[in-house]
Amino acid sequence: MRKLYFLIVLFVFAGCGEGIVEVDDTLYEPKLSVHGVLFPGQEVDKIFITRNFRVNERISLSDIIITDALVNIMDKQTGQDYPLIYDPNRGFYYYPGSDLSIESGKSYELSVSARVAGKDLQTSSTTTVPQAGMDIVGSNFDSLRYRQSNSNGDLTRFAIEFERSPGIDFYLFSTYAMEASVESYAYGNPYDDLDEEDVREDLISLSFEYEWYLNMPTTPGRSTIELFWIEMPFYSTYQVIGYALDENYENFMKTYDDVQEDDGNFHAPKISLAGDGIGVFGSAISDTTYVTVTEN
Repeated sequence: MRKLYFLIVLFVFAGCGEGIVEVDDTLYEPKLSVHGVLFPGQEVDKIFITRNFRVNERISLSDIIITDALVNIMDKQTGQDYPLIYDPNRGFYYYPGSDLSIESGKSYELSVSARVAGKDLQTSSTTTVPQAGMDIVGSNFDSLRYRQSNSNGDLTRFAIEFERSPGIDFYLFSTYAMEASVESYAYGNPYDDLDEEDVREDLISLSFEYEWYLNMPTTPGRSTIELFWIEMPFYSTYQVIGYALDENYENFMKTYDDVQEDDGNFHAPKISLAGDGIGVFGSAISDTTYVTVTEN
């Protein structure tokens, strides 16, 4: 299953008044940047451990990836530790054994320690995997013509019906255009004014979209969400993945891109990592369906 991962780049700001931000290298504190999501029934992998960096520092990806961290997953139910190892070919940490089983409703703690910029840093975070239940039942249409209208002239949309996970009120749905190309883009659509060169430059970002949904009922049952045409700019089959997210990822998603108050003051996003960590360690249940957008 193709999973959606979010590239996290965090900056530390200080500001007030009218929102003028003055950033000084003297404010720099080395941090461990963590991005990892556990899925029940899947291997523990794609645990990314990097470091933050100074403003205006010239960096490459190899400069910020930490390859020699001590990374561990603890099963909170048994107290058993499972050390992760770094994969130099893929750039992330993973558990090489088959005896660690991620289960719905269970809790797991990630701990990381490493030396960054001459300082010994440590961080940890615990996630509780959502209860089983998230399951996409299907969609109202397998295929629609791009911006198809009904007999009243109203736009028809794909509606995705899914079973909810108990206790979860926050869901994320991503769409991925599997046949995205310069040729398959819906030029002249009312949402943008892109030409072929624009699409070529932004093809990857245009291929992926996501929306999250708050305040869903926390009891078992079915809910329906609609996909917006602005999220589907290609004539293509789309992979639609729904996620029931744990509290850690929910809090991060709600706050990571909204760090300035109305009065101009800045604050950090809500982060579940203790100690010297920034980023997010969470868990989710996911399910996948497919819909197709045609030109004619």
